[in-house]
Order: sequence, then structure tokens, then C-alpha cells
Amino acid sequence: MKPRTRLLPPLLIAAAWLGMLLCPLYAIALGGASRAMADAPKLAHDGITGAPIHFDILPFDAGLVLRLTAMVALQLFILWQLRGVGAALLRQPGIGAGVASAFRRLGHALLAYGLFGMIVPVPTRHVSALQVQLVAERFGYSQVYLIAIACLCAYATAWLLGESLRLKEENEGFV
Repeated sequence: MKPRTRLLPPLLIAAAWLGMLLCPLYAIALGGASRAMADAPKLAHDGITGAPIHFDILPFDAGLVLRLTAMVALQLFILWQLRGVGAALLRQPGIGAGVASAFRRLGHALLAYGLFGMIVPVPTRHVSALQVQLVAERFGYSQVYLIAIACLCAYATAWLLGESLRLKEENEGFV
């Protein structure tokens, strides 16, 4: 492996572990915001400008906890597969069945998360100058599009690595 590319596998692993630490913290923050704002008024006034501030907060109930738990579990699954790609590249840099399999599993994880986000409304926080929202919404077009692109890239990379491995084995048979 070239010196420049030796940093990629540990970087993938480190980014995955960092994400695995931050995803649950984000879910706890969303749940905490819902719980803290449960008794807040739906409308308040800004102390400086006097403009009305609207609050739209999800109720902190079992449904919210279940959706947050499922969302975090799928995010952790994706990050675990990303860590697997980095570990496979560390074990066998370049073309190999393990690397192709790791990319395929990453594609499966991204597909599962995309389908989940399209079907189940996930908690999301929107904050603007005059509005604070903690709402449950399905993935929008741009989110589905980006997940689909990432999923297709992972599957395409797995396919290319598999084909390269097949060609490598075929060429070794001629020698």
C-alpha cells in the first residue's frame, strides 16, 4: 500500500468509532429536549425583539423512545459495517474477498437505514430564529437520494472488487 493510502483504513475505523459514540449522545439529546420541553408553552415571545417564538415539541412517550432506539441501532449498524471496511482493508489492502464482502455488508446496512427512514418517522430537531421544532418526519427526497447514492456506491465497489478478484484468480490460472 502506498504511504498516502495507509492512513485510510485507520481513518475509517476511527471515524466509525467516533460516530458510534456520538449517535447515542444525539439520540439522548433529542429525547432530553422532548422531555425538558414537554411542559413548555407552545408560544413565547423573544425578550429582545418581542417577536413570537413557536414551539412544536414531540411528546416524550414510548413511541418516541422506540423510534430513537431503532434509529440509533441502524446508525450503529452502518457505522459498524464502515469499521468492518476499514478492518478488512487493514487485513488485506487492495483486492480481496473480505474487502468486497465488507462493502456489500455496508450497502445492505445503508439500504436498511434508507428503508427505515422512508417508512418510520424519525425524530428530528429544527431550530430557527422564531421557531423551535422537535418533530417526527420521514426522510425527505434529498436524504433518500443521498442514502441511495451511498448504497449504490457501496454495492458498485463490492461488485468491482469481486470482478477484480475473479479476474485475478483467472489470470493466476493461466500462469
